[in-house]
Amino acid sequence: MILHLQVEPWVEKFLVLGWVLLVLYEAAYWGVLGWGAVHLVQRGRELWIPVLWLLLEWLRGQGATGFPWAPVALPVVEIPWLKEWFAVVGMYGVGLWVMLFSVLVVHPSPKTRSGAIALLVLLFLGGGLHVGSRGVQPAGTLRVAILQPNVLPAASYWEDWKITKEGYDPLLDSLASQRDSLDLLILSESAFPGFYRYSRIQQDYIRKVFQKVRVRAILFGSGDTRAWNQEQRPTNTAFLIQGDRVLGTYDKIHLVPFGEWIPWENRISWLQRINFGEGDYLPGDTLRPLEWEGVKIGVLICFESMFPELARGLVREGAQFLANLTNDGWFGKSLGPLEHFEFARMRALETGREVVRAAKTGTSAIIDREGKVRQRLPFGTQGLLIGTVRLYEGATLYVKYGNFGVFLIGLMIIGLGLFQERRRS
Repeated sequence: MILHLQVEPWVEKFLVLGWVLLVLYEAAYWGVLGWGAVHLVQRGRELWIPVLWLLLEWLRGQGATGFPWAPVALPVVEIPWLKEWFAVVGMYGVGLWVMLFSVLVVHPSPKTRSGAIALLVLLFLGGGLHVGSRGVQPAGTLRVAILQPNVLPAASYWEDWKITKEGYDPLLDSLASQRDSLDLLILSESAFPGFYRYSRIQQDYIRKVFQKVRVRAILFGSGDTRAWNQEQRPTNTAFLIQGDRVLGTYDKIHLVPFGEWIPWENRISWLQRINFGEGDYLPGDTLRPLEWEGVKIGVLICFESMFPELARGLVREGAQFLANLTNDGWFGKSLGPLEHFEFARMRALETGREVVRAAKTGTSAIIDREGKVRQRLPFGTQGLLIGTVRLYEGATLYVKYGNFGVFLIGLMIIGLGLFQERRRS
């Protein structure tokens, strides 16, 4: 992602350095886990390894520098009886189950083999009962459309607008030929060049969309500004528009560290003097759904879909479905966009909400609350997706209690290990 950014040549060296430091930072967690696991095995405390992993993976996703990429739980969204546990203990809890089972299998003994079998039975029965999502109830439907133009920013503003229109115009023509009217049209993060409130071109284009397409409202990402420290700072913002009216906005809260801002620069004054080509965005300070005619939309911008706490917070505030607006073109032809897409599936499972993902270059999709992809536009393609989004109310156990359950399980594992040590002594 970092190496595909369009920046001045002198900035590229700093981007490469930042990329190396990021890799080392992420690898450090696994290094600590390996070192800790060796010492725990030497002391006969193998059961504590999953708890150490839980603590490290949780810490990796916290704060302004949080970056919980490639969690252990990621592949589990494909296992029917195990993925139901996301609604109970979330991403970290499912990862704890996976690590615990792995430890029980890797260190075989009559007791650990029995423990592994008992754990499998527990997970299978618990998953089949759907205990985590029983409190979630249907609350209606919306007819939505997603536009995926498959374009990236150009070097100049006017060239940027030229390729943007070339990406959207044929899709809007196809949408205009549809007989059925739409409730909501959803576009990606950074859907258009510039800042919506200050761009007559953007406003005119949105107005033409309403004239051309039978749609009640449009949700899209654009730049905005907010007053801070006696100046106007840019924000990465989602706009909900009806005609010429701005019904609501959401400013991205968790900005990409060292890409969109220097972490904590809004609190530590001397950090504001550092400039190596990063964005100068101001993080949002309010986590609330956008509301329109009784429908509450929880917006996650770009990699905010990686953080379960944000999706949980939006649902606790009443969000009836989640909309992930993103631009993954910066990943190039790597596996990054595919990995990023899987996070949206985990958020659906945890919250009991459907997720509509609008990506500028893909993958755009409608994901049901069980993590199944109902409709999809592949990465690197131009396309139009029309479908129905089911709205839900009520809360999963994870939405109600967050990570409390998983840390309680971690304490129980530690207690079990201490109990076994006393029995041996």
